Amino acid sequence: MGMALAIPAGISMAGDTIYIASRDRDGKGGVHAAGFADGKLEDARKVFSLPGNTCLVLGLRNETMVVSSAAGGKENGELIALEILPDGSLRELNRVPLEVDHFCSLAISKDGRTLLGASFGRGVVASYRLNEDGSIRELVSNVTLPRFPRGKSDIARAHDVEFNHDETLAFVPDIANNRVYVFDVDAKTGALSQRSFVTSDSFLGPRHLIPNVDSSIFYVLNQKGSSIVAFRHDGDGGLSEFQAIPTIPSDYDGPQNHSAEILLHPNGKFLYASNRNHDSLAGYRIGDDGTLTKLQSIPTGGESPWSFVFDSTGEYLICSNLKSDNLVVFQIDQVAGELRRLEGEITIPEPNSVVFAGAR
Repeated sequence: MGMALAIPAGISMAGDTIYIASRDRDGKGGVHAAGFADGKLEDARKVFSLPGNTCLVLGLRNETMVVSSAAGGKENGELIALEILPDGSLRELNRVPLEVDHFCSLAISKDGRTLLGASFGRGVVASYRLNEDGSIRELVSNVTLPRFPRGKSDIARAHDVEFNHDETLAFVPDIANNRVYVFDVDAKTGALSQRSFVTSDSFLGPRHLIPNVDSSIFYVLNQKGSSIVAFRHDGDGGLSEFQAIPTIPSDYDGPQNHSAEILLHPNGKFLYASNRNHDSLAGYRIGDDGTLTKLQSIPTGGESPWSFVFDSTGEYLICSNLKSDNLVVFQIDQVAGELRRLEGEITIPEPNSVVFAGAR
């Protein structure tokens, strides 16, 4: 069971609010909240306790949140709906048992009624219907991806799920089998049905992906390949590759890099990706034809940058470094797209998933 924790009296959330999922370690896992104003994070505090890995996604108008929590081992986890209260604390709406161990990626439709989840451990993509208040109504689809031999077993590893811009399609990378699957999404029920898939010689562990503003282009991040593969989208699920570009310098000779997160800047002009072991953020300018041009690689100020998020203005990027237990803020040059690290950071045990909820 999760436990809501009150924000201490006399402490107000400054400016906007950011929520961070923390892995369970010595009883310190769960959801943390921190204030954000003028490029600075205030000290975080735990607002909901949970065991195991957690993954967050915000609901309609950023007034609710859904959290996936892993029970650990081979047991199935839980899906928990939470209301975000005016003081930044969280109130549980309801919870349902998962058919899988854990969702490592979650996505909610713009109307707040359809939730998608991707399970790495079970190779499953699922959809749920949500109620008007953001609580979880029912499981609609639970689709196991095709499995292929890897070592002694047949596996599939779904690592992300993303809607296209009009939410008629969902895209799911299988990091183990170098595929990206395309699903139809029923607008009324949220039901999933597989439409097609794409593979590429440029794929080496496709982990996450992100569309541009109108979904005419998708950018796929390779975890082991340390690269981004760009595809043109025909609007009907068809993808055609037109570029592959590295996320780390060619002369890097350290431990095997594992790229982690990829996000499109709110202005649609820049793209960013994080690199674990190289411990950097890579920035790109997006050309009129969708082609990427590398802008910079900048250290993240910590180890293993698992995730990052933009603030509501698009002026700042907040990066969570899993192994060094810290979150660091970068300012974004709105013309050039380059990042500049700002002073100050906050400490949270093993921060991973991060969402920006805006002003409370």
